[in-house]
Amino acid sequence: CVNSSIYGNNDSDRKCQMEIILKKANKGFNTDRSIGADAMATYYIDMGYIELLCNDTKETSVYIVNSKGEEISYDSFDAGMTPYYMVDVPQTPGTYYIIIDSPVLYAEGAFVVE
Repeated sequence: CVNSSIYGNNDSDRKCQMEIILKKANKGFNTDRSIGADAMATYYIDMGYIELLCNDTKETSVYIVNSKGEEISYDSFDAGMTPYYMVDVPQTPGTYYIIIDSPVLYAEGAFVVE
């Protein structure tokens, strides 16, 4: 579920990031399929957060859930005000899922904390 990209020449300046592959489902009926809500998530491993880019998702809820299905964190933001949002990553190693839920889009993806 996760693709990684590593940048930098040595360990001291290397920045790690992973794109979280999101499975997405549009909510409601949209006659113009060329325009619509979308979400992207990038996990910055060294910094310990996930950056979200949510275009036209309106009031958006973000959940982090562990592998047992327990909710670890929840937050919401208005993507109409700013499409960028940052979510802290849990410190405990394991597999986690990010869920992005809005009136127009549902998306989820997995990431691993080492």
